[in-house]
Amino acid sequence: MKLAEDLLVVRHAFDNTAPARQGRVAARSVVNFSTSRPGRVGLGATHRRRQPSTRTRQPRAAKRCDPGVSLVLGLAAPVRPVTMVGSMAGKSQSKAVKSRVVPEDLEAVVREAVRTTPGLKSSQVKKALPTPYQAFAKEAQGALRLLAERGEVYRALIGKTELFFRHDPRAALDEIVPQNLSREPLEKSTLKALVRELAPGHELIFDHWLTGALTRGLVFEHAPAPASKEKRYGNRPDVGKNLAPVLTALKKALLKTDEQGIPRHRIAEVLLRELGVSPGAPQTSSNGAPPNHSAHEQFLAGLRELAAANPRQALLSVRDLRARLALSKEQFDAVALDLMRDGLVSLHYHDHPASLPEAERSQLVQDGRGNYYIGIAPGREE
Repeated sequence: MKLAEDLLVVRHAFDNTAPARQGRVAARSVVNFSTSRPGRVGLGATHRRRQPSTRTRQPRAAKRCDPGVSLVLGLAAPVRPVTMVGSMAGKSQSKAVKSRVVPEDLEAVVREAVRTTPGLKSSQVKKALPTPYQAFAKEAQGALRLLAERGEVYRALIGKTELFFRHDPRAALDEIVPQNLSREPLEKSTLKALVRELAPGHELIFDHWLTGALTRGLVFEHAPAPASKEKRYGNRPDVGKNLAPVLTALKKALLKTDEQGIPRHRIAEVLLRELGVSPGAPQTSSNGAPPNHSAHEQFLAGLRELAAANPRQALLSVRDLRARLALSKEQFDAVALDLMRDGLVSLHYHDHPASLPEAERSQLVQDGRGNYYIGIAPGREE
């Protein structure tokens, strides 16, 4: 009995020391307390089944741990304080966003930027704004698009680049380019430099405009000048280019006629007769009829009167001018196209003529290429 009591004391002490659960398992594998036979304790193999204890254990008091100490395997170790960061700290980490008050006159400032910088790119709006407004570049871009939707500025999209103008830049080029091509064809680089000088910013859309102008018959491609490889452009078709195969054959034929001693004026008479033109015949207008100078003078006089009656309108209505003149539709259209090619007037085409009723569309000037001109403006005077 004495030995059993001593072992119980040892076991009780072992339960209260380092780590109890692991220690119990290890102790049971060595010591076997058998209660089936009082007075005897067996040492050796682990018991197969543990008998319920008759001893009543007192509940252990909860141990208080110092916040700065943790018990690990029965050893005290200091614990370093941990600083909580982020959302774990329980404090909001979001920064307060300062409210932005957009200036009330931002639209007016943006409109002025477009006026002073034609062809303003949306990506360069910030540079075009006064310094106090540069912080509102994104709002200014939105204001530009809103002004374009309302028709107060013009938005041109070239590829993925947004360009903003005060007015339609195509109408400006329709007026500038033909007037400066009335004397002789110009190379593309020269013409583009001229546009940059007369209408700064419009050179940004010149290449795009030129493609459409060629399709509309507003300008025509010409052969390069001698000793140059750059194409030229004029406001009249290049006769030499169109007749290049004929002229090549004529040069070969002239070699034979010169050998035969045939005078070239006789060859010219044959060619003119073949063309149905007699020597000394007057020039014909664009519709093939002899030009009526009185009709041209009447047209220009009526245009000057219409411009004087509407001094604030840079672009006049073709229908209003037609109503002032006693000319047939065919004659009116032919004179208008002749004067446009001579640079004496500029015509502005309608973007969507198919949307107009037939009665209204018939009042516009038609060039036979599918273009309908709705506006007219005086050009240079000879």
